[in-house]
Amino acid sequence: MGVNRAVEGSDIKLFKITSNTECGGGRHYKDIRRLVTDFSYEESVFDASIRATAVVTDAGGDPGGGTILTAMDELKIVGGEKTEITFLDNYGVEYTIEVYVNEILLNNSTRKTQTYILSFCSKELLMNEIKRVRRRFEGKISDHISVILNEDLCCSKALNIDDTVNEYNFLGNNYKPFYWCTSLAKKSVPFKKGKVAGYLFYETEKGYNFKAIDELFKQSKKATFIYNETVKEMPPGVDAKILDYNFDNNIDMQRNLQMGTYNTETFDQNPYDQKYEEVNFTTDEQGSVTKKLGKTKITDYLNNCFLEEPSRYFVYTQDIGANPKGTSLDEQLKNADKPNLEMKDITAQSAIRYQQAFTIKLEITIAAYMGLNAGDIVEVQLPEISAGKRTPQSEELNSGLYMISELCHKLTPNRSVSRLVLVRDSYDQ
Repeated sequence: MGVNRAVEGSDIKLFKITSNTECGGGRHYKDIRRLVTDFSYEESVFDASIRATAVVTDAGGDPGGGTILTAMDELKIVGGEKTEITFLDNYGVEYTIEVYVNEILLNNSTRKTQTYILSFCSKELLMNEIKRVRRRFEGKISDHISVILNEDLCCSKALNIDDTVNEYNFLGNNYKPFYWCTSLAKKSVPFKKGKVAGYLFYETEKGYNFKAIDELFKQSKKATFIYNETVKEMPPGVDAKILDYNFDNNIDMQRNLQMGTYNTETFDQNPYDQKYEEVNFTTDEQGSVTKKLGKTKITDYLNNCFLEEPSRYFVYTQDIGANPKGTSLDEQLKNADKPNLEMKDITAQSAIRYQQAFTIKLEITIAAYMGLNAGDIVEVQLPEISAGKRTPQSEELNSGLYMISELCHKLTPNRSVSRLVLVRDSYDQ
């Protein structure tokens, strides 16, 4: 049986901030881990940067009796300082991240102490503000992402990029790198054109990710969590106990219809031959192509009278002749009548997939557990709630596999927990 870890304090082994200024032939740095009273680390499948926040309480004492300086004054922290942080969870798993000071907020100051909040982000988030994409791109979208991150953003971190089957030609137009990464995610198809589309672009402590939603849903589970009344031991195969959980049951049927979650229609106009086409697309047309985390689709529980007709319409003119494939004029003329991006196979499919993937949301709290990242799949076992008491059997409808859309590890000297926001597209019944 697994051991139920207590929600105890976690250890910060290193919190090294390096000053931006030269001092004595090198950059001055200081390890302020003893001054940190509250630390949080965050990842999200919607964020192009990892995040960290630290509450620092500094008395500014000098054992030698010299001038009293706080760490902020000594390092002259003004933003952009490189910071190396290593911390442990309640299970002995270690994280090491490199981030940069983004915000400095003075929380409280007295004659003897100073308390301030430092927020951190990845170097790439700051570099994104000074880098621009100016070249022409031709070919597969997944290849474009690699070039943008490696060459335009000068990113040296590991890249986890899912291959795309579709191509797209475009000019960088002096836009920021992350603009193109998020824009291209909505235009990407992992497999089976006309059935599924939609990627997520985000960062974890392992690097940058450009992942298809359906490829994420195909992953094996990384951990199993259970909510029960057991104090010291857990069933075999369970990694941690859920301390608390909460379902986001705010279902807005009208909004789902407005966003085209169930049934859409596209109006496709070809300016080259003046042809006009109407294409209807529903969740049922995805069939077995998409990977569901549960067994039963949400639409199986809905009133069919609201699903029979499209609730959202897309109108567009095909991108033909503006940026044809080829490096020479003769090549481009040969491809001038071909669409640059097949919108009828992407627009409705990606819109529906984004809405589906985040339909069911569950938030859980466990003892600090660092062995996970945003985008990972986990299993949740919840008790069946009856009129009497909670039974040990898992509650079938809400238990099952979920994807981590957001995570936050919060560490204090006395209590350290992990908060996970989990999502999925179907019920497990």
